[in-house]
Amino acid sequence: MKEFYFGFDVDNIYEVMKYVKDNYVEVDDYEMSVGYGDDVMNYLEVKGGSSSKLLKDEYFLELVDSCDGGGEFDED
Repeated sequence: MKEFYFGFDVDNIYEVMKYVKDNYVEVDDYEMSVGYGDDVMNYLEVKGGSSSKLLKDEYFLELVDSCDGGGEFDED
């Protein structure tokens, strides 16, 4: 399991959220949290550990990296 926390870079976070929802299965591959009144996710938990399809997806990782800098992205 890997966790990603997102800040205020709404446009780039939206792109990550849309890509994940369009290409992966919630509960099996990931869980995300959208705070009350928020338009985009605050938190994304990738399931499956290092063998996860999401963590091997180069485009997903590029999208996540685009959130760095603009939105106080934090990865644990």
